[in-house]
Amino acid sequence: MFNLELPPDEFKAADRQRPLDKIARFFKDEGLAGFSKGVRTSQRCAELLEIRDAYVHPKNRQDSAVLDSLKDGGEEWIIPMSVDLTLWPQLGVPRGTFAWDAKTSAVVLDAAFRFHHYVLSKIHATGGYDIAALLASCIDVAEKLRITIPLDDDLKQELRTAKEYGLLLEDLGLNAWLG
Repeated sequence: MFNLELPPDEFKAADRQRPLDKIARFFKDEGLAGFSKGVRTSQRCAELLEIRDAYVHPKNRQDSAVLDSLKDGGEEWIIPMSVDLTLWPQLGVPRGTFAWDAKTSAVVLDAAFRFHHYVLSKIHATGGYDIAALLASCIDVAEKLRITIPLDDDLKQELRTAKEYGLLLEDLGLNAWLG
């Protein structure tokens, strides 16, 4: 939203929008084509945001569980239990985060990285944006002078780490930042 250079009141209103609405607004205001909140990649990201909100702002939910009799496990007791877990429809991961495991985390990371690649590749395809400048953490030195200093070392480390986790960066013009 910062890149749109909106008047302060309009920026505050835009900043309160949902994340996908902010991205859609950026594309619209900048005259960019290709972003859709309706594609599967965006829908999966929207679900990630719902998962985040449900985790950060939990509500009491009842999941059906059945406990069987205790069993002697030698050194420890075993409590057999089965839980009917509902799944998030787009990602197919359990709604109850207590049931998440490494596979669930891999699904979530994959969905997040695919969304980032989707958005960044659409922006990069226009040729009018420096993706590194859009991604960089910055220090705003003087608001009236509009001096912004990108924190290059932070960006390089963040990009390297994201690439190690699986974010596709090769075709986004960021190779100089990965070296």
